[in-house]
Amino acid sequence: MREKRSRPAGSAVDWQECLRLRPALLRLAGARCPAGAEPEDLVHEALTQAAELGRVPPDRLAAFLALVVRRLCAEEHRRQHEDAELFDHPRLRPGTPEDPTERVNDRLEGRWFRQRLREFSTRDRNLLLLFADGLPHTEIARELRTTVGATQSALHRIRERLR
Repeated sequence: MREKRSRPAGSAVDWQECLRLRPALLRLAGARCPAGAEPEDLVHEALTQAAELGRVPPDRLAAFLALVVRRLCAEEHRRQHEDAELFDHPRLRPGTPEDPTERVNDRLEGRWFRQRLREFSTRDRNLLLLFADGLPHTEIARELRTTVGATQSALHRIRERLR
């Protein structure tokens, strides 16, 4: 059989005092918590921490709860900032649901482009592949041993022929 633990006398949190402090704590949390965070949740967490600690002197309860609410707000700011940095990476963003017609159009466009590429010289195809890989014009020019101006001109002519 489980025994109930009792707290020593005078160690329990005064819940009447907590209820009296609650509106002020909600205002504090509302002013300090970031957008998207619920002040109510932060205040309840502070009250829970006070109850778990249990040995907060009555004359220090208001200061203790205000400190816990401020720290919880700061923690929430920090958590949201870290989440924003982490989840803002493009590879971690969820993809948009793909429309089957988009896939069909992409395939048809790919076939058309492959057929058109056969019309180009090997040098122009290499230029397009380097450009498609995202290399800057200076790198492409260095790779193909031409000038930057010649590379830009060749890309312009290729675009014109693709239209």
